[in-house]
Amino acid sequence: MENLLDLFAPWAGFVEHHHALSATLVGLHLMALVIGGGVGIAADWNVLRVRPGDMTGRLTRREDIAAVHRVVLAGVTVLFATGVLITASELDEFLETPVFWIKLVLVALLVVNGAMMTRREKLLPGRTEAAYTGDGEWGRVRLHAIFSLVLWIATAVAGLVLSYVA
Repeated sequence: MENLLDLFAPWAGFVEHHHALSATLVGLHLMALVIGGGVGIAADWNVLRVRPGDMTGRLTRREDIAAVHRVVLAGVTVLFATGVLITASELDEFLETPVFWIKLVLVALLVVNGAMMTRREKLLPGRTEAAYTGDGEWGRVRLHAIFSLVLWIATAVAGLVLSYVA
């Protein structure tokens, strides 16, 4: 553990003496959360709004899900990069805080859920398939949307708590 702290000590010292850099990292982290997470949450919410048996709604939501993947992925990428830099600057405090480890688990679950939802979305029939009557895959997409909503909110709350306890 000491070797890890020693490795990041120069970065931690640099950030500590450059408050504008620290504020920029936190600002980018929050913007990525608002934009990437906001778009993801909106897409999840729209998936949950489709009524059972509404084939037109399902097809529309399928296209919406596919359209937001780049924005959400870009947001997650910026969240990851800024999160690593912020963590490296306060590693000694974060490693000892259980909330940090909880947040890491939540982030991992969010990424896995997102990958599984993307896979499920690709299994949904497209516009050319008129016989779109099965609820199985759509039900799984809805379940992933529920998990996604919960995980985005829980991760944001864990990050907020972490900012106060670390």
